[in-house]
Amino acid sequence: MPQQSGFDLIARIRESERPELRELPAAALTAYARSEDRSLALDRGFNIHLSKPIDPEQLLATIERLIKR
Repeated sequence: MPQQSGFDLIARIRESERPELRELPAAALTAYARSEDRSLALDRGFNIHLSKPIDPEQLLATIERLIKR
């Protein structure tokens, strides 16, 4: 994302006046895979942290879990 980071985007979503946006499920899909990176993503507002490379079946299962919340 050339103009902003994923953290900037999720902050704007979580600060929205619209409840349906604030509660939008969000997964951080990143190459940063350290436990500190996971903690940071969750602290910043993502519901889940996934590191690349990711198995397509795992990605689909994660999306299904997020949708059912």
